[in-house]
Amino acid sequence: MSEITKTVVAITMKSCLYAFSLQSVLYYLGSNFLEGFFKSNLIIILIALLAINAATLGLVLTKIRELIDNRGGGSSFFISTKENMLLSIKEQIVLIVLSVLFLSLRYSEIVQSYKEAIYLIDVFILTVFFYALYILYDTAKSIILIIDYD
Repeated sequence: MSEITKTVVAITMKSCLYAFSLQSVLYYLGSNFLEGFFKSNLIIILIALLAINAATLGLVLTKIRELIDNRGGGSSFFISTKENMLLSIKEQIVLIVLSVLFLSLRYSEIVQSYKEAIYLIDVFILTVFFYALYILYDTAKSIILIIDYD
């Protein structure tokens, strides 16, 4: 298993754990706030995060190019960085597609009679959201690393 695959699986598992924990608390409290919020806003939030991520990665790549030009180093040093940036864009596109799928399932008439399925789909929707937050965190971290680079 490649290092990237291991990382994606680890992030997915952590996101799923956080999602299950939060969904359990929400279920216990009888709260449906996030259900309504995600129904109206999740896809918009994910598209906005994709746009922010793409713009931020453009800035990071520009700074990396400056560092390569100023230090005379080869761009081969940053190949894995570029691959990880492309992966984060692909991940976000997959998250948008998954959110459309899960939200469509969640509000389909067929699923409404199965409370366990609704609970599980809500966990998946939260997992998508937590994964997107991790990508946002990772992008912000890359900005900080570039700023702190001597």
